[in-house]
Amino acid sequence: MSTERLECTADAELVDRVLNALDSLWASAANVEEEDRNLFTLAVSEIAENIVEHAEAREPVTVSVTLSADSDMLEAVFTD
Repeated sequence: MSTERLECTADAELVDRVLNALDSLWASAANVEEEDRNLFTLAVSEIAENIVEHAEAREPVTVSVTLSADSDMLEAVFTD
């Protein structure tokens, strides 16, 4: 299983950081089908955008993101 982890502030750069982590994940998880990659990337980026949108009205929020992939499973875990 391939895994990427990051921890950062839930600000405008979160989405770019998550997308970069996904690029790294796909580089090490070549066995994941392209359609699955695309759909997972879309879903994960939407979650990151929602976190940023709802965090902007508060004091800074730190988010931990763990992305995992293998041929049978894709998983994204966001924790604040």
